[in-house]
Parts: sequence; C-alpha cells; structure tokens
Amino acid sequence: METCRKLDKEPADNNLNLQNIPYPARPMFKAPEGKIIVSADFSQIEPRVLAHMSSDPDLQRPYLTGGDLYVESAVKVYGERYNMQYEQFLEADDSTWRERGLPKHPRKMFKQGLLATMYETSGFGLSSMLDISKEDGEQFIDDFHHNFPAAYQYAKDSIAFVDTHGYCLTMGGRKRRFPEYNYTDKRSGKPVTVPRHTVLAKQYHALTAKAERILGRPVGNIWQEKDLPYSLRSELGNVSSLYNKNVRQIVNARTQGSAAEIMKIAMIRLYNLIKQKGSEWKLIATIHDEVLLEVPEDTTAEEFAEIEGCMIHAVKLDIPLKIDIAVMKRWSEDVALEDWLEKGYGCFNSEGWKM
Repeated sequence: METCRKLDKEPADNNLNLQNIPYPARPMFKAPEGKIIVSADFSQIEPRVLAHMSSDPDLQRPYLTGGDLYVESAVKVYGERYNMQYEQFLEADDSTWRERGLPKHPRKMFKQGLLATMYETSGFGLSSMLDISKEDGEQFIDDFHHNFPAAYQYAKDSIAFVDTHGYCLTMGGRKRRFPEYNYTDKRSGKPVTVPRHTVLAKQYHALTAKAERILGRPVGNIWQEKDLPYSLRSELGNVSSLYNKNVRQIVNARTQGSAAEIMKIAMIRLYNLIKQKGSEWKLIATIHDEVLLEVPEDTTAEEFAEIEGCMIHAVKLDIPLKIDIAVMKRWSEDVALEDWLEKGYGCFNSEGWKM
C-alpha cells in the first residue's frame, strides 16, 4: 500500500500497531494501481465462541435461525416485563423503550453488556459502561443470569476449575495460567506479592464461609456488613478484591483466547490460498477479528467466496461462523462486497474515496 511519507529524517517505526491508528488517519493508506484492499471480518466472533463453549440454547438459537442475538436476548429478558414485542426492540424503534421506562435502548444495552456480564463485571462496572444506575447494572446482571442459566453455569464452572487448578483452557487446549504476581499498591505505594490463584481462592472461600456463618446469609457489600468484625471485613475485602480481579479474566481469557485461535487458523488457510494465487495476492494486516488483504482489482466473486471459505471453515462450531467482506481503495473507505461486484470503481471517485 502507498502511504504518506515523513518529511523529517526520523527513523521509521518498524513496530506499528495498526489498531491504534485513528480512523481519520486510516484513509492515507491506499491500494496500489490495479489493486484493492479487502476486509474480511469475523462477525460477532466472541459471542459465537461463547455460545458454542457454554452450549447455552438461548445464546445459540439466534445464530442457528438467522436472528439477532442482541434483540432476542433483550426480548427474552425485558419483553414480558415491559410488554414489548420483537419489533419494538429493534434500533429503528427509538421511542417505545423510552415510553416504557427502560434506562437505555435494550438492544444497545445487550450489545455492550452481554460479554461484560459474562466476563464477571460488577454492577458498578456495568453501570459505568452502559451509563445507567448501579442498581440497574446489578439488575441487568441478575436478569441475564436468570434467563441464560447454561451460560451462567459455564462461567461458574470455569471459575471453579481455575480455583482448583490455577489455569483455564481455551477451545484449542491452550492454558492461561494465574500464577503469583507482584504489583505496587496505589494507596501505600508499597510492593505487594499476590499468591497464586489456587491459594487466593482458598483464602477467599474460607473467609466468605466464616462471614456467612456469622451473618446467617450470603455476604453483600463487605464494607457495609456492620455485623461483621472490622478485622474480618478488612481481610475479606482485600482478599476478595484480588480474587475478583482474577475472576474477571477467566471467561474472558477462555473466550478471547479461543477466538484468537480461530483467527490464527483462518490466517494459515488464507496464507495457503495466497500461495496458490501468486504474488499479486497479499495478506497485509490483522486487526482484532479482521483480516486485510491486497488483491487484484479483477478478483472474481468465486475468489471472494474462497476468502470467505478459508475463514468460516477454520473450525467447526455448534453454530455457523459468519464473515463480513468489504472492499476499498483507501483503508476505512469501504463498500459492501455486493456493491463492489455490481458497480466496481463506480463505488469510488478518482482518488479512491467512497462515493
């Protein structure tokens, strides 16, 4: 790709991180004459991996029936409570949710909050993310756990496994370990050594059980449990803070790690395809779940289908993978593949900007 060159004499940075290039700057990357840039992006790869690994039927159903995961999740949780029908949960309807007293558009809430909830965020964390109250954040989490019990059980089982073994496994069998680690306490400025997760888990569960015996019920916000001795509150508060920091990474590590494995397999398959096609085809970058290719402008519909096939057949899941393909002359100035196949360069002006 042609890029703007620096005018000064500073050495080039050979370790560029493409995902951090701001969107307004991306169009400066332009395909050479006779070439186009193709973006092939896994659609909702993390929710799909989560639906597969948890075997939750309600997470899987939209992907098996061609539905919308976020809309169907919102309908399942809020439909009866707010007397709303499927169409009223679509983003095209921006009034019904306001009239019914929902804190935010429910589809947008689930799009932002679904993975965060599965990754064991707190009600406070979710409230900051969704711009809702802490109480609404906690209610969102409770509702999700109640309506997606298999996914919730998957998360609990994943945490229990790490509590015992000190590591979790991705779909491909790779380990994410939780060993002891060191950090500097922000309040005191002193170095702290945190024990490996299995030791931390034993401390956490022992202290929690002790607190529950005293209270005769589950522990709420530890700092507000005035019936507990201050020494126990202090010890459990510190241990639970460290323990929950690990817990919030467990399902995330399994899901993101598995999605990364799928991407690596897809890249290998694309590399083999490119070798068959010759030097005119290049794999130029990956950004999260997206691959950027440089291919000849006369690439056929059948060849685009080969690109798609390399990715959707990277692994076999209980639900289908989906790929979104876009074409551009300048990076981020993209048009849908269907438009490119119909209009060709009519999609862009002479400088490569999208029309």
